[in-house]
Amino acid sequence: SYIEHGLSFLSKESRWSSSNYDLSRSLHEAACLACYVNALPTKANEYISVLLENAQCLEHKLKAYYVMVKNLTSSGDFKQALKKTFDVLIELGETFPTEITPEIIQEELSNTKSLLNNFTKESILSSQKLMDEKKLWAIKFMNNLSGPLSVTNYQMGPLIACRMVQRSSQYGYCSESAFGFLGYGQAQISVFEDVDEGYRWGKIALSLLESLGGK
Repeated sequence: SYIEHGLSFLSKESRWSSSNYDLSRSLHEAACLACYVNALPTKANEYISVLLENAQCLEHKLKAYYVMVKNLTSSGDFKQALKKTFDVLIELGETFPTEITPEIIQEELSNTKSLLNNFTKESILSSQKLMDEKKLWAIKFMNNLSGPLSVTNYQMGPLIACRMVQRSSQYGYCSESAFGFLGYGQAQISVFEDVDEGYRWGKIALSLLESLGGK
């Protein structure tokens, strides 16, 4: 591939030297993502391992972890996908309760509803984009939880959605924020049987996604 051809210009001895570090990291990130989208999980894992071994800080490991979680989810290893995602989220400063009760879910939904009372559709759509890289990655990883949790622990879904909405409202919005609002709207229907509220936030989620160029 073009990426492998690019890597061939960097000798193994100097590939991760200070002068080649950024280029090598970018090429390895592109390689593991290309392997994932082309259904080459073993090859993707090889690039991920090299990245994680040589990355100098958490921020430089996040794309590798992201593809790793995608790989695990695609292969049906939901347990490991969840474990790795929550491990990364802890490093990004986001923790969640291990025991989920109806009371915890209702409290989190109520707190989020109180927060959203300060926002209108117009204010959300005109708000700033999320620029904090760590918070952006946290929301991306939280969004990745929807698939595995729907199979293994669907009760946690509303908590994840609420956290995505809270962080987006605090730091700015990204395309994944729309899925947080969608999950929040779904929870309004499933937990409180408030169809009107769920429908309203579902429409806002679609508008937000469109405004940010998502499809």
